[in-house]
Amino acid sequence: MASGLPKLPPPSGIAKCHLKFCSCQLRDLEASAAISSFMLLERRASPRLPEFKRAEIVFNDNRSRMVCIVVNASEQGAMLRVRDGADVPDTFNLHMDDKIHAAWVVWQNNGALGVNWLD
Repeated sequence: MASGLPKLPPPSGIAKCHLKFCSCQLRDLEASAAISSFMLLERRASPRLPEFKRAEIVFNDNRSRMVCIVVNASEQGAMLRVRDGADVPDTFNLHMDDKIHAAWVVWQNNGALGVNWLD
């Protein structure tokens, strides 16, 4: 702080309420900007929506199962999280809620994988 400038008292009364209001507006604006940025980055034909649901990867003629989390999903595919280092087959059935989707792995990295639906 430069010397010679007077130290201002903390805001009170109406000024304090105005600062709180501005702070809330700024938080709302930041959240809106974050959502807008996400939507601008989303270039898929059908945008993926957050899910965070438990599901099962079923393969090997229904003899093998692996638990996963559906991070987001769309009409065309999903992003899944599995145990890091898990050996996920190239194609499998994803059992999510009461639906079964035939899926194939498009990409996989450190326990995250993107899949497209075959059905």
